[in-house]
Amino acid sequence: MKPFIIPVFIPNYGCPNQCIYCDQNISIGQRSLPTPNDVASIIDEHLKTASFRSKPRRSAQVAFYGGTFTGLSFDTQRNYLKTIVPYLKNKKVQGIRLSTRPDYINQQNLDFLKSFSVKTIELGVQSLDDDVLKLSQREYRSQKVEESARLIKENGLELGIQLMPGLPGDTEEKIMNTSEQVCKIKPDFLRIYPTVVIKNTLLEKLYLKKEFTPLSLKQAVSIC
Repeated sequence: MKPFIIPVFIPNYGCPNQCIYCDQNISIGQRSLPTPNDVASIIDEHLKTASFRSKPRRSAQVAFYGGTFTGLSFDTQRNYLKTIVPYLKNKKVQGIRLSTRPDYINQQNLDFLKSFSVKTIELGVQSLDDDVLKLSQREYRSQKVEESARLIKENGLELGIQLMPGLPGDTEEKIMNTSEQVCKIKPDFLRIYPTVVIKNTLLEKLYLKKEFTPLSLKQAVSIC
């Protein structure tokens, strides 16, 4: 059974740069970084909902989304994670997951995360084509994805991969090649988000200048 996800959004925080397609403030409708007290309130409110309390009871996981969690300072990470410890101890919450970038994974931060019972790491991979990554201003290459994925699995953590087909420079062939490489990595799960154009992003500027065309709904469904 899928876990009951309690999402905590940290819009763009920890990110080293602005990717061409991204504006988390618009995507999630939130601009400020939540405080640890905010996190506790979010958890409490979600644990009261009917979808959580329905039978059979699902395990609950607090999930940090919308930014680069491991790009935050260790003090900031610690303050967030410490807030969740009481919920883990009283078994109201069974785990923690977070999303981050492949180039912000190393043994030091994995050791730190495991000390707070983090179970799952979702890597915002987007593509495994180096040209697509460069055009999207991701600032890492496909080899780094493979290295980080391997390190996460070697540390006994659940690995999720997020893909974004249809970025600038992408083609159906490149998307299929990325899919084949992901299959070789063998993540525990995969999320696919076809590229959409968000207002006030660099991608929107390319779109308005007719230098970028997003996948149509039919294309996205066919490819994904």
